Amino acid sequence: MYDPKLDYLVGEFSCARNKRYESYVVNRIWGLVCDLPLRPRTQMYAKVRDEEGNAHRRFIDPCFPEVGLAIECDEQQHAQQAEEDAEREREIQASDVLDGLFSGGLEFRRVVVHDRSWEDVERQIEEIAGDVRARARKRGVRAKMAGAEDRAWSFIDPVRWCAGRVELTVDDPVRFASITQACNCLFGCSYQEDTKGPRRGYFTPATFKSARYEGWKVWFPVLYVEGMRDDKHWKNVLDPETAAIREYAPAGTRTGGATLVDEPSRAVFLRERHPLTGRSIYRFAGIYRQTAEATYSRVAESLGILR
Repeated sequence: MYDPKLDYLVGEFSCARNKRYESYVVNRIWGLVCDLPLRPRTQMYAKVRDEEGNAHRRFIDPCFPEVGLAIECDEQQHAQQAEEDAEREREIQASDVLDGLFSGGLEFRRVVVHDRSWEDVERQIEEIAGDVRARARKRGVRAKMAGAEDRAWSFIDPVRWCAGRVELTVDDPVRFASITQACNCLFGCSYQEDTKGPRRGYFTPATFKSARYEGWKVWFPVLYVEGMRDDKHWKNVLDPETAAIREYAPAGTRTGGATLVDEPSRAVFLRERHPLTGRSIYRFAGIYRQTAEATYSRVAESLGILR
């Protein structure tokens, strides 16, 4: 029997390798709040920028996005780097990782384990577990909330998830590990991951030629993030209010060609970063059509799955 929740938790709690104290703290806290419909994250990836605009990778220790709480386990090395830890927290709180995942903000709590007794560590763990429960109550997250389990874990396996459904919507939590996986799961393609195709971000899948999506395209744009330094590629900017995407061409690029009438519909999948590995993943953003020069508007929020 496949259980996506078990698969998810095993994967999350195995991320903190060679961190004995952190593993103990994480598992103890989860054991005290596991009846709540929360989806814990460990070693969550966050891309941050320093004051000079340089990009850095940070990893958030155990956190509960639904209640806006992250837990830092302070071992021996943290005693000499309090200032660096505080700066790291400020960078994470100012990063794009908060958008969507931590809509109510993110607060850090610390469990000091260095040179502490078991009783003291347990006291800190119980206090944080109590804080998690208090935040859950305040935000309306109830124990064994109806339907919450299915929504929380269903995105783990895209192949299994798509196999039992007839359509995909922008609100669904499924993410795809590659362009190949998205096409195979959604459009009945048989692309191989170990070949060179498909690798382009805008193309017509082979199955579209004899299906209801004939003439359509799929588009896997890389969204531009403020501060990115790249003058050689197109910049795709997403409007958070209208969900429209606008393209900005690199300097010296000749634009033009297709008219608005000729422009095909396109199923759009936005490229994101996996919170654990930092690798690219793709989420469905809707059906788009060009409505103005270099501007694409969402015209539908669902996509039928081809078999």
